[in-house]
Amino acid sequence: MLEGNHMAQHTSQPEKKQGLLRSYLAHRVSLQKTAKIPMPTSLLPKKDAPMLPVISIPDDEPASSYTTTGATMDAVEHLPLSAPQAAPRGALFVRVIAAILVLILLGALYYIWRADAPPSMATAVTPQNASSATATLSNNPNTQNSTKGTIEVYIVGAVKRPGVYVLAASARVYELLQVAGGPLPNANLVALNLAARLSDGQEVYVPLVGEQLPTYQGGVPGSGSATAGTTITDSLVNINTASAQEMQKMLHISSTTAQNILNYRTQHGSFTSIDQLLQVVSKTIYDKIKDSVAI
Repeated sequence: MLEGNHMAQHTSQPEKKQGLLRSYLAHRVSLQKTAKIPMPTSLLPKKDAPMLPVISIPDDEPASSYTTTGATMDAVEHLPLSAPQAAPRGALFVRVIAAILVLILLGALYYIWRADAPPSMATAVTPQNASSATATLSNNPNTQNSTKGTIEVYIVGAVKRPGVYVLAASARVYELLQVAGGPLPNANLVALNLAARLSDGQEVYVPLVGEQLPTYQGGVPGSGSATAGTTITDSLVNINTASAQEMQKMLHISSTTAQNILNYRTQHGSFTSIDQLLQVVSKTIYDKIKDSVAI
């Protein structure tokens, strides 16, 4: 009994498919007879699929009386259910956005690389009060620092930040002025050769407008020559032109006192009388140096 039921269930599925096919064909034939509607091409079998057998149904016989073979059923099962879908339009948009993001990332990396590039000139600066004690005057550019690619130069006078600066061995006067904060508004830049190349141990003095320039040995201000001992006339030190080092050496005063005299001269202009030193130094120091200075 169970075996008979199993066989009945097994054979019912092909019969069901054949019944559906017969109904479909009968419906199509009736439509063709009445409206003459052509068969849609999308319902035709694929190229490699077996072709449907041609079924000729007379007008006086119903289509449901005909049976189909297994090949017919396979062909029907291979009929396309729907047309192939086109590629999504969003794929192209995603590719364009990705390309733009890559370009932005490359630009950011290039900007960071340029920002981290080392500067062409070193600008290490020593404190102003200690600079006068560390500057060494020399006319010889072939020093130990210059062989290492750097030089130490002392700038003083009408500049915003006087002191000793470490620069590249090929640095020039205008570059020294830049790292020193630039000249003061009343600085006399005409007296300087801004294009002159600097040497290790050199002192550059930036004068004020109308200030009497010292007589330099071997050159002019900013040309590479030192200024030591050139502002002394008849054993007197000209406090309007002498550097802090010269006043410290010849007047036997501290570096702080010499720098204070220089700062006063930079801020207020040249001294018009020796008594003006009392506004800078104490009475004791004034009595000590008043007979050794000139204006």
